[in-house]
Amino acid sequence: MAATNISQDLRDMQRLGKIQQYRRVYRKWETLGFMFLSMATWEYVLASFTGFGNGGSGGLFGMYIVTGILYVPVLLSLAEMTSMAPTAGSMHTWVSQHGPERHQKVLSYLCGWISCLGSIAKVSSSALVLSNLVQAMIDALRIDFEVKSWQSTLLALAFLLLSSLVNNWGSRLLHHLQVIAFGLHFTMLIILAMSVGFFASERESSDVLRNPISYNGWNIGVACLISQVSIVYCNLGSESVAHMSEEIKDASKRVPRSMIESYLVNVAGGLVSLTGLLLFIGPIEEVLQSKLVITVFLSRIQSSFAVFAIALVLAILIFLSNITAVATASRQVWAFSRDMGLPYSDWIRIIDITKGLPVHALYVTTIMAGIFCAFRIGGAYAFENTISLYVLSILSTYMMAIGCLIYARCSPSKTLPHRRFTLGRYGFVINIFAFFYCFSLMLFACLPTKLPITARNSNWAPLVWVTIIIYSAVAFKFHVSTRLYTIFTERFHA
Repeated sequence: MAATNISQDLRDMQRLGKIQQYRRVYRKWETLGFMFLSMATWEYVLASFTGFGNGGSGGLFGMYIVTGILYVPVLLSLAEMTSMAPTAGSMHTWVSQHGPERHQKVLSYLCGWISCLGSIAKVSSSALVLSNLVQAMIDALRIDFEVKSWQSTLLALAFLLLSSLVNNWGSRLLHHLQVIAFGLHFTMLIILAMSVGFFASERESSDVLRNPISYNGWNIGVACLISQVSIVYCNLGSESVAHMSEEIKDASKRVPRSMIESYLVNVAGGLVSLTGLLLFIGPIEEVLQSKLVITVFLSRIQSSFAVFAIALVLAILIFLSNITAVATASRQVWAFSRDMGLPYSDWIRIIDITKGLPVHALYVTTIMAGIFCAFRIGGAYAFENTISLYVLSILSTYMMAIGCLIYARCSPSKTLPHRRFTLGRYGFVINIFAFFYCFSLMLFACLPTKLPITARNSNWAPLVWVTIIIYSAVAFKFHVSTRLYTIFTERFHA
């Protein structure tokens, strides 16, 4: 069986025109551990949820369930494409694989830039969540110290640097770390659920989980739809393992399955976490007056030791999640550089043979994520803009890849390549729904979370996103064109 799996991985790499440059060290449990920590849904629900002003308790509870269900076709579409082309490039490779030949290269190039932007934004947002946790713990313990924006930014940069160092110097132990973190993730979820049930207030669940309310100026319908951005942020990440495909054994079969399994379990865990949070934090009005919901959550706990313990565990798990985010982003940057998509690609795509790591891509990822973290100096809305930038960038690459897959299904001149995970005859319908759902989520990710709109609470994520698209289009036209960008252009027939 092992020989068959290895030969299948080699056949996939040859079919994609790629050379195997990594050691395939991720087996089943290592892959699942990576996936669960990459999503870390229940942790992010507790530590970073920001949508309480749009929908209130009832709106968030209902929209979490709705969003979790509606996102499934997107996940299934990505899983099938991963099985067709299990490569670190993922999105920009899939766009090239299925896109129209006339626009194949330019669409793939744009997708590669946006995918790198989204992956790096994820890294910076995770680091900012960690700095917010430190601030929340200080506030909940009633320590007479106010963490200023620049101090919070320095904390985020420190966590980012530490995550990068773990990836660099602990690269050969990273897959073992995922198994340990996998167990910790589930153990602490059970303990936390029991703790919340023990300490929670006696509010009636029917009062908390019904009657959506808008506090941010939007009408209730739009408010609930905008809340999807925060919900999706906590549930994204199941596809990140695709960027590690060249390090996973039997990737074309194992990666799609792991994506689906981790999503279903994480979304369920997130629902448990959100339900406990809503029952525990008290009136939403008090939450809105606080900078961070995690501060309100921790302040409800009477024991200082419990406050410290819960904050510490959350910080450890989100830090482990940030380690996986750095690994994912560096592989995406490396894969795009392998295809000569970035400036100085010859330098960025170098792999340290001793460590089995794209160290230069890791440096680039860390520096760019640090620049995004610096936006935190602008205040709390900068964090929300970082979340919107991540969601907007990632969903736009999903939409491009799924759109090209729809084109390939409709084109009589194209044949979809062999895949070990297939949607069968329902694939076209699933892809259509996934495409338009991604588009709708992108629209709401562009909206400000609060009315009236001011310079301070404006959503600047669309501006950054459009700037990257314009820059990459100009770079392709005047610098890259058909000379440098070397994305594999074979039609990938089975």
